[in-house]
This record gives sequence, C-alpha cells and structure tokens, in this order.
Amino acid sequence: MTEKTTRIPVREGRLRGTLFIPEGEGPFPGVIDLFGTAGGLIEFRAAQLASRGIASLSLAYFGFEDLPREMNEIDLAYFEEGVDYLHSYPKVTFPYKDQKNKMKQIATKPRTTVKKSGVGAIGSSKGADLVCSMAAYLPKVKAVVSINGIAVNSWCPMKYKDLVIPGLAFRVEKAKFLGPDLISSYEMSDDSEDFPETHIPLHKSNAEFLFICSKDDANWKTVIETERAVARMKANGKTNYELIIYDGAGHLVEPCYAPFSSATFHKMGNCNLFYGGNVKDHSAAQVDSWRRIIELFKRVL
Repeated sequence: MTEKTTRIPVREGRLRGTLFIPEGEGPFPGVIDLFGTAGGLIEFRAAQLASRGIASLSLAYFGFEDLPREMNEIDLAYFEEGVDYLHSYPKVTFPYKDQKNKMKQIATKPRTTVKKSGVGAIGSSKGADLVCSMAAYLPKVKAVVSINGIAVNSWCPMKYKDLVIPGLAFRVEKAKFLGPDLISSYEMSDDSEDFPETHIPLHKSNAEFLFICSKDDANWKTVIETERAVARMKANGKTNYELIIYDGAGHLVEPCYAPFSSATFHKMGNCNLFYGGNVKDHSAAQVDSWRRIIELFKRVL
C-alpha cells in the first residue's frame, strides 16, 4: 500500500471488506477483489491495485467477523451489493448532478477520459469462479480477470433471486498424499462435463474476460476446465475473452514479485496443499499477468 492510498474499512449492511482509494480526485476505475476457499479478508492485491490508480474493494464472503464461518452456500446478491457500493462511490463514478449536466461533461472531455458505466472484478481460485458468475448475472460488471479458476460453480450451491446453480462436487477421498503432511487436490473435483448444470453461462455476459491459467497448476484442473468454458463461449458466438496459459506456473499466481510458494497451509482443509509450478516460470508469469491485468482494467473501465 503506497503512502497516500486511502484504506477504508467497509461495514455497510452485510458487506464486510476493505476499500482502497488511490491518491487524487478521480474518478478511478473500480474493481471488486476476491480470493478463494481460504476465507477471511485478504487485502494485499487490492492495495497494490490502488497503488496503480485503480480503486479496489476487497470483499470477504465467509470466515470473517459475523459472516458465515464456512462456505456452504453462495448468495450472489451479496456480491451485487458490493458492486453497487463500489459503482456508486464518489471517486469511482462521475459526480453528475443530472443527466443534462452529464452529457455536457462528456461532450467537453477528451474521449479517453470518459468513465464507462461499470466496474471490474478479479478473483483467484474459487474467487475466479465467483467473478465469472458476477459477470454472467450482474450487468454492471464490465471487465473480469479469472486467475486459475475452473469457470463453473464449484464447491457449494450458488443462489441469485429465484435461481440456484448447484456446486461441482469435490471428493475428499480423491485427495493424493505426496508426503506425510502434503496433499494434492488436483483429482478431487468431478468432471464438469458430467454436470452441465454447474456451468456458468458466460456467453450471456458482455464483459471482457481475461482468463489466466497455469499449466502446472497442481490444485485444480484449471486449464482443462477453462478451455472448455472458452469453447462454450465461442460456440455461442462470443469473442470477448483472452486466455493466457503459462508453462511452469503453479496455482497461486499473485502480483509481480510476490514470493513463489509451491505449497501452503490451507485453513479449510486443515492441511498443507501442493500448488505446483517452479520458481522461475511462476515468477515470470506473475510479472506478465500483472501487466495484463492493469492494462485490461484501465482500458475497459
């Protein structure tokens, strides 16, 4: 977090998170930031996005304060509240007093500075699947970065209004022990082709997607499942996506120059999970992907 970035704890209604606002008057591109099954509130990426001129709201959705302790069900309306909160924040949207004044301001500003209507979303692992769902069902989401997700609804059911999408199951009995205290979860998930009801209808979204996948991801079958999701988009005539696959990278693709971790302790599984990758290729992937992420959000938002 840079010295003049503003950090704002968010406790609005049921929202639990932290908003990071860059230095200056704005308006700034706005992005929702989500992580995966580790739970809690993880702020480092949102802070770093803010240091690059992007207002970022890191949202917790379980395992934090008074939120559910476990991820048993996802309510997409919660994330919609986060989108609405960020979209209406004064330094993210133009402070128009009325529609006539809005059109006047647009007409007098250079084309490149006109703020588009919407926010972005970035997610890793399960968070990546969530931002895909947000793009499919929430029209204000205009740019999405999915980092090593599987582009289907996984783990648990997700509801939105009258809709319920079941979760692609993970089978504990399929965990592979690589050592006395190290587990690979690569084979644990069911094959989504056998459960099409779990597919997220990405073809319904007009957002721009950047799918970042690691070929040596030892946690999820991210390349296989994401390639299938992109194929479904293509079959529906969609071209609003880019898929980047990094050789030698593991599951935890984070902002550039973050330390390489081939395994970490996972709170939900109460074990050490193996994530794959090697230090050189993984680190190079983090540098390249971070550049692409910043470019996408600044171009679209």
